[in-house]
Amino acid sequence: MDKKDIISRLQELNIYDLYGFKTELKPLAMILLLDEKINCVATAIYEGKRRLICVTDYRMIILFTPIVGTGESTIIKRKAVINFSANKKVFNSNFKIETDDKEYIFRNTQRRIIDLFLWAMDQPIKVYED
Repeated sequence: MDKKDIISRLQELNIYDLYGFKTELKPLAMILLLDEKINCVATAIYEGKRRLICVTDYRMIILFTPIVGTGESTIIKRKAVINFSANKKVFNSNFKIETDDKEYIFRNTQRRIIDLFLWAMDQPIKVYED
């Protein structure tokens, strides 16, 4: 998958205006599998840093790309998620996912992304050969 495919999918999801120009899209394109389908993209604060969160049909990808320095990525397989929830407020909306060993709380996300996140997490999980 390349950056053009990601931008096309952001347009389909009606969130291109929020994320079409993020610097994280290029590293995201290098991480995604060729037939992996993006279902949601959000930015939120996690562990004190603004991160891009991408929910696909297979996994969640959490990216941090600083202006200077080395970026970070965290991959969570969707089948490892045991629970998820969201809190939609006028300001400071957030969402949370839980796995067997960790709880991830993403704060200060855009309000209009919450419904898309909940929809994305309800989508069927694609199984890839390991």
